[in-house]
Amino acid sequence: MSARNLGKMRHKLLIKQIGRTLDDGGGFARSDTNSEEIWARVRTIGALEANTYAQLQERVSHKAMIRWRSDLRQGQTVVWQRPASQGGDLSLYVVTSIDADPDKRPGEFMELALREGGNL
Repeated sequence: MSARNLGKMRHKLLIKQIGRTLDDGGGFARSDTNSEEIWARVRTIGALEANTYAQLQERVSHKAMIRWRSDLRQGQTVVWQRPASQGGDLSLYVVTSIDADPDKRPGEFMELALREGGNL
C-alpha cells in the first residue's frame, strides 16, 4: 500500500480510548470514550482463525494506513465507519501499529494490523 497517495485515505476510523473507573470492590469498570475521527485507507485481507500447536491463533483481518499518531497503539479499538449498505460499522482491535516508512520519512505514516471484534 503506497502511503504517499493521500487521496486513497477515504475511509473513516473512530478511535476509542480505553477508560477505567475504580469501583467499590477494588477493581474497575470500563468506560471507553470516543476520541477522534481520522481518515484512513482500510484493506480487508481475510478473516481466519487456526489451531496451531493446539492453540487458537487469531489472524489479522484488515490493514489500515493512517497519518502517524502517538496516541494509537496495540490493544485499542478503532471503529471503521461504513455505510449500512456495506454492513455498517465494524469494530477492529489494533494488533500492531508500526511506522509505515521508517527509512525515508519516519513519523509520517503508520500502518495498523487489525482484527475484527475490537476490545469492547
